[in-house]
Amino acid sequence: MCIRDSLWRAADQVVCPLDSVKPIDGRRGWSVERTAEYNRERFDDLVSAGWDLVICDEAHRLGGSTEQVARYRLGRGLAEAAPYLLLLSATPHQGKTDAFQRVMSVSYTHLTLPTIYSV
Repeated sequence: MCIRDSLWRAADQVVCPLDSVKPIDGRRGWSVERTAEYNRERFDDLVSAGWDLVICDEAHRLGGSTEQVARYRLGRGLAEAAPYLLLLSATPHQGKTDAFQRVMSVSYTHLTLPTIYSV
């Protein structure tokens, strides 16, 4: 196994900014295909690392302006990859309903909603 494959498993705890691991838009000299392959490999490596807990500070930034925003996609992928998710934010709701719903949707994989039979 090469070092790149084990980067996320090299330590018991990893702290890094989401912006340092979110998908990139491009790199000088790279084709669109090469950029897409790089992003896919990074994303797959990150979400398959076997996280026990993912903590997202500044979680209000996950909402972005659309579901296509890189932070949202990364947050969603990490949320689906870990059994536990903690979203932190000290920023009050700014009245942007769509962005707020996207932040909340990151945690939907962890919510157990009541059904008519469980009430």
